Amino acid sequence: MNQKISVVFHMGPVVFLDFFRAPFLRAYGEVRNDLFFRNAAVGEFLWYRFLAPYVQTCWDYKWSDLCASTLNQMFYGPSMFVTPDDFQVILQTWPASVSARNIMHWAQMLTDGQLRFQMYDYGTNCTKRTRFYETCNQQVYGSLIPPEYDLGKITVPQVMLEGELDIMSVPEDVKEQIKRLTNAKIIELVYEKYGHMDYVWDRNMRHAVDIVDLTFRFGQGTF
Repeated sequence: MNQKISVVFHMGPVVFLDFFRAPFLRAYGEVRNDLFFRNAAVGEFLWYRFLAPYVQTCWDYKWSDLCASTLNQMFYGPSMFVTPDDFQVILQTWPASVSARNIMHWAQMLTDGQLRFQMYDYGTNCTKRTRFYETCNQQVYGSLIPPEYDLGKITVPQVMLEGELDIMSVPEDVKEQIKRLTNAKIIELVYEKYGHMDYVWDRNMRHAVDIVDLTFRFGQGTF
């Protein structure tokens, strides 16, 4: 795989959830609400089709600024670049559903008590089958405990794009990632006043220039 990729860009990378600061998602994982999805066999988190009627309140211009601020404080960190007009457009597709298993995996790592970047924990009961535990660790991994991802196997250059106001991807997390990427060239870029979603929501996209420049720098001969 290392031979097939020229460079990897991480826009607000989140790996080690021990450092996570987003209050809503952190609280969600700490109280293990993910167990509800497992027991209820629910496959989605943040269903847009169910939340849309409530989100539509924020379409009103007088509420959009307050809604944007509340959303960013709960999930992403304050954004200095998304206007009320932009937020009304964003709300036409946000919140987008995410896999419940993805959220369960986050909760597992957050409550693990160890600084590990581990694979999904299927449990150790190989006889009982449920929607999210259709197998067990022994059958999938050959061990009772899910193995960790070995970041030392990565040799491709890694570009870490960090937002100064990001509460999901925080400096301690990025520092731990870099420490474990022992065989890869690392480039760190920190963007002033950036929140987590400014990489996709900011119309100016200051980071786009850096991405294009570094793509050509590391991807010579691939175009």
